[in-house]
Amino acid sequence: EKSNICVNHFATFFDFVPFKMEEYELEESAHLENLRDKCGREEIESKLEATKRPFMVRFRSQHAEFRLPELKSLATLFGFIDQLEYSRIQARLISQRREDRATSPYLPIFAPSVECIEKVATRAVGIQSFYELISVGKTFEELLENVKSYPKDRMEKLINRHTSFRFHIDSYGKKIPHSEQLEMMKKLTDSHDLWEKGVINLKDPSDFYTIFIDQGLDRNKPSNEPRKWYLGRKIKDTPVELIEKFNVKKRTYIGTTSMDSELSLMMANQALARKGTLVMDPFAGTGSLLLTCANFGSMVMGGDIDLKMFNGWDQDRNMMANFKQYQITNQFIDVIVADNARTPLRSVPNGLFHAILADPPYGIRAGARKVGKKRKTILREQKLGIIPAKNKRPHIIQCINYSVRDVLHDLLSFSAKMLVEGGRLVYWLPTTDQFKESDLPLHPCLQIVSNSEQPLSMRMRRRLITMEKICPYDPSLHDNLSAEHYGQIDLSDSSHGNLKNYWMRLDKNSEEGGKEEDAEEEEEDEEEEQES
Repeated sequence: EKSNICVNHFATFFDFVPFKMEEYELEESAHLENLRDKCGREEIESKLEATKRPFMVRFRSQHAEFRLPELKSLATLFGFIDQLEYSRIQARLISQRREDRATSPYLPIFAPSVECIEKVATRAVGIQSFYELISVGKTFEELLENVKSYPKDRMEKLINRHTSFRFHIDSYGKKIPHSEQLEMMKKLTDSHDLWEKGVINLKDPSDFYTIFIDQGLDRNKPSNEPRKWYLGRKIKDTPVELIEKFNVKKRTYIGTTSMDSELSLMMANQALARKGTLVMDPFAGTGSLLLTCANFGSMVMGGDIDLKMFNGWDQDRNMMANFKQYQITNQFIDVIVADNARTPLRSVPNGLFHAILADPPYGIRAGARKVGKKRKTILREQKLGIIPAKNKRPHIIQCINYSVRDVLHDLLSFSAKMLVEGGRLVYWLPTTDQFKESDLPLHPCLQIVSNSEQPLSMRMRRRLITMEKICPYDPSLHDNLSAEHYGQIDLSDSSHGNLKNYWMRLDKNSEEGGKEEDAEEEEEDEEEEQES
């Protein structure tokens, strides 16, 4: 009987009529399918209530498209992704960031227990707080009426003479005057007799109750009536100090391309970084991505073609100094000076790394380079009739331009070979406002998990792509794949618009950069000849 009361009480939670499964606005999951097989449609709601509880997720204002992927990744990490349920309609609202669309920072969910929510709260970055959902309504009066319908035994556990509480109003899309807020709080206390048993404490309450007013249909033109009202009891805030801890402004050693702390932590969450895992960054640079993964318990190692990035400025300002600063040197394995196009790492049958994170250099702030002979050297050897030998005496290697197509090709190939099955690749892909889903590079061993966009300017964007290895790497099938098999961009396709020009501009800049370096080398050679 109590289960049926709860189901009817949260009917408005998913916008469905109780006991009609076809009207659920839920994302399908294996858990729900199992319940369908084992139970009749009339019994499924009580089964769901027995295994799940309603919660409210209050997100931060930044990085709207990163919210749901991070939540789902952490649910996967802590083992309740199959039991996580939410409304598809509301999920679209929280993921939209454009002002001409409806937006919202509130997402009601179903999760197995408070313990699961508390685990997610220990490391979530895009989430501000978690709440236990008490009541939902389309109007404030309906919200108060549903508070009365909440199971009395549960309400008595929350509010009694041993507890203290305070109220707070959280309105999105419209500012509520203070006088109206006080009136709402008074009506809430009058709505249930149990509120009188608790003690109001504004400074240090044991429970923190919040009324959420979702009026974010249009930020510029808010409607007169809110879209929905919620009442929740705070469970836990997420650690803001974690973002501040890895702030690049407070770091010992940084570079021009060091990733900021918030995005680095989000990448570590989407990579499922945890104890007992091995994480690799083939474009490590100053080690920003490795630091956050090591903070969550992963053993980390990196690679980069530029030795100067590892050595830093001096003994006190280098990559190792960053790990010493955060006291996580025991999580740091080592770094190798290596070319990602010709990795020295040997692949093993079942994979080596549990996650690969990368912010590849695409020529925006740092040019992409790989080992190879420059054009001038090749022409000189041909002119002198020099035959390249495999075993030559030690020499300083030369580097040539690394095209965007080759960067993506090598990164996906490396990940398909080196990841364990179920391991994740998380990397940044620069795009423009003309991006299409067909522009994403693909690999038969890797499946796209999420694709989140971060705007950089009016036209320029970059996307955080998360992929998961779904099948073993077979050299006989996957070694000889051409670039077309990877879903690379076809520059001859006019429908790409500005995107086509953007990629062509990148390649052009790389060529111009190579010509400038060749010109500098010729000037140096002339100076040496004059001195001799």
